[in-house]
Amino acid sequence: MGQTLEIKTTNGKLFWENEKPKLNLIPLEKTRVGISTQKDYDELMQVYEVGGWRWITSGLPTSYNHLAEDKEKIYLDAGSSHFWNFKEFFEYSYEEDNDHHAIPIKNFYEIQKIAPGDLIKLNEYFEKNFPNRVSKGKNKFNGRVK
Repeated sequence: MGQTLEIKTTNGKLFWENEKPKLNLIPLEKTRVGISTQKDYDELMQVYEVGGWRWITSGLPTSYNHLAEDKEKIYLDAGSSHFWNFKEFFEYSYEEDNDHHAIPIKNFYEIQKIAPGDLIKLNEYFEKNFPNRVSKGKNKFNGRVK
């Protein structure tokens, strides 16, 4: 079995396992993260992916770009799909609803204890290993290319 090397970042909880980043994310019930920029969308998809979360269709978070549908804002479940209540899966919506509390991305990162340095390291990893990921704003539903 491979060794686990933990890299501590300031107030963060990003760690590395077999040279891959990992996060232990806490699902936030009835909560959605509001996103309005492609950069924020891509960053959150990276976080969800290394946290082990998947789209309700089981696809990798970085393999879709729902923000590219000419919408000004998207709301992403914060770890629990409102359709099936699975903690590891999430869905999206283009509207707020009364059943879910919408929070800014900054608040999500604070709750999850994800430091700015963690986000930088994640982006460096994804840029090196998956530079053509769809969540960056490339094509809407194509799989990522290594």
